[in-house]
Amino acid sequence: MSCIHQREDFFVGLGHPRCGTGFTTSLIASAGLDIGHEFVRENGIVSWMLPAERYRNPFNDAIGPLASFPNIFCIARSPLAAIPSIIPENHARESYKFRRHVIRERFGADHFAALRKHGPVSVAIASYTCWFELCLGFRPGVIFRVDREADDALLSEFLGTPVRRNDDIPRNSRPARRNKDFAPEMLADVPEPWLDRLAALCGRLGYDEDAAQIARHVGG
Repeated sequence: MSCIHQREDFFVGLGHPRCGTGFTTSLIASAGLDIGHEFVRENGIVSWMLPAERYRNPFNDAIGPLASFPNIFCIARSPLAAIPSIIPENHARESYKFRRHVIRERFGADHFAALRKHGPVSVAIASYTCWFELCLGFRPGVIFRVDREADDALLSEFLGTPVRRNDDIPRNSRPARRNKDFAPEMLADVPEPWLDRLAALCGRLGYDEDAAQIARHVGG
């Protein structure tokens, strides 16, 4: 692994499950870079598990501490669009257990257990918020929002090669796994400190419209 740490053509993509890591890998690969989704390839790896900085992950490859990797980027998705996908992801035992353990370890509290009584939306928000806070802690060179086509130019500049989305790149790896009952009004059941924290994160990720919508449910 040490031979790839300082390579300028090796890229490390971070994110959260169900937030576009698979799409982004396919997008980059379509530009000719040999990058793997949860596997290390010649030009890098994209994996939501990497913020844990483990040498072993529950699914596929891990690369350990990230400090020595210079080309880190973050893949983001609108939280209000992602929540319906994260809720069923939280029924995937290994994924849920891994994120719960890492968040408890890094933040010093079992937020998943504490929020369970407030419902699945609250747990999904805790996962999204804590995980992306971890991602941003690695100071990514660019935040690529998968739902903003204009961000293709930002990713192209970061990679040093043009990327262009097209209809042949799959948008959703599991289109049937989505909670269709979610509505923004359900945010009213989420503890306000978590809404405040999520709104602040939205600002850091560039989702100001989501932040404004979330803020409307604070103090309501």
